[in-house]
Amino acid sequence: MVLIKTKDWDDFKTEISFLIKHHMSLAKKQVPSPWLSEKEACKFLNVSKGTLRSYRLNKGLPYSKNGKQNFYKREDLNQFLHQNYNGHE
Repeated sequence: MVLIKTKDWDDFKTEISFLIKHHMSLAKKQVPSPWLSEKEACKFLNVSKGTLRSYRLNKGLPYSKNGKQNFYKREDLNQFLHQNYNGHE
């Protein structure tokens, strides 16, 4: 049987909790979500919310609606850019 002082046990639990939270935050940073919020999609395309809305309504940019929020797949945004590329830099 191993006896551990209460303070040492509490310190150990605190350290383990910190390591788990740190590991989880690193895991989230390493794998970007395939879904972007409207704000992220605007930043990705370098356009305003109004322009993004116009792309969605007039040019068929795919999106998903969850309540009042719209989400865009990163791969759909890339495909949209390629389809609308006019050859000028």
